[in-house]
Amino acid sequence: MGNRNAWFRQKTLVITGGIVAILALVLVVALLLNRPPEAGPSNVVGISETPTGQQNAAPEQVETYESSCGLSGGSVDLPDKDFVNQIKWQESKGRKLGVSKTAGPGRMENGVWSCYARTPEGALLAMNNLTFQLGGLAESKAAWTQIATYQTVNETGTKALLADGMPTIPQTNDGEYRGIVIDGYTDNYADLSWYLYDKELLRPYVCSAKMQWQNGDWKMVLQNNGNLSSGCSHEEPQGDYVEWWTK
Repeated sequence: MGNRNAWFRQKTLVITGGIVAILALVLVVALLLNRPPEAGPSNVVGISETPTGQQNAAPEQVETYESSCGLSGGSVDLPDKDFVNQIKWQESKGRKLGVSKTAGPGRMENGVWSCYARTPEGALLAMNNLTFQLGGLAESKAAWTQIATYQTVNETGTKALLADGMPTIPQTNDGEYRGIVIDGYTDNYADLSWYLYDKELLRPYVCSAKMQWQNGDWKMVLQNNGNLSSGCSHEEPQGDYVEWWTK
């Protein structure tokens, strides 16, 4: 009889211990589930982080870097000699078209160059290349028509330019190219001027042009008669100029 009672006591202790263990486990799980989340890194991408699929993209907070083909943009500061020195020049009929890994053009298809960075550097390169391509240095008539149609602003001016057709000879100034003056710049507009030197009259002159950011790219603002420039004047540049390639 004593052995039987001892057996029941032992059995009871085992069952009781099991119940206690189960309750303890349930309590631990409940505590873990109700524990407040630990502070961790936010999901906001910082300057040093890069979202998937955005390699070489600029920091998100710098809106002026955006371009339609993902260019890194280089710098939002005014261009300097270091920028000019990294440009790869391609000569065409005595003039030079520029290509920069950061400023553009990011697309070069069938003679049509497009997609420049939304920076002073991008505006400057777009102005250089579009001036010469529209002036008769495009690779073909088809390329010129595409450039004149889609890379210019001012519908009246574009119609006039297309009506005149691609120049049969390069319409470039017989002067020495010394630089480009940045007269004014915002995220949407760039007022630029060619700084040239007239070797016959032995004096400088500037020819003004305007660029506008539209549909993800810099476009040249035409005059109503289709001219690329609003005019030239024999004078020294009014502001600092970016030293450019020379003839």
